[in-house]
Amino acid sequence: MLNFIGDLPASYDEIQSKIWKISNSRLVVAHLEEFISLLKQLPEGEAPKELDQKIFQMVVVLLERHGLKAVYEKLLPIQAFNLDVIKKIGKMVELLEDPDRMMELGDYYANFKQYDQAIDCFFWEMELQPQNPSPVWKISKMYQYKGMISEAASYQKVYEQLKDHQEIS
Repeated sequence: MLNFIGDLPASYDEIQSKIWKISNSRLVVAHLEEFISLLKQLPEGEAPKELDQKIFQMVVVLLERHGLKAVYEKLLPIQAFNLDVIKKIGKMVELLEDPDRMMELGDYYANFKQYDQAIDCFFWEMELQPQNPSPVWKISKMYQYKGMISEAASYQKVYEQLKDHQEIS
């Protein structure tokens, strides 16, 4: 049925809405083009918050499989939906080009549960500002989220040393 979404009459709208609501993010990503067509055909009844959450889950899976710019391009057909998640991805693409805003980009990656990319951004910031404890603390948090407890503890110690040094200065 997904292959014929554009050809279905309006009498199938309710079925299409149910398919969208019960489909998990991995299925949606596996059939992304078809689901984007389905999204464009759904009646306006979908609550924006629910739609944003569903697209968010989809973006998390997309970011696991593709780079940020590729994800942005895949979302272009639904940018007219004006969802927060799509705005965030657009902002992230802008931040890629600004090395002075890696902390902000890292925070976005962390929000999308892309901890390795967030760590890379925070490392970059740590290199630029070696006396700033904030990126070190964030790296520690990312390692905690990944379940890498010893790495998290190591960065927590560095964070505490930097923070103590700041208080003394």
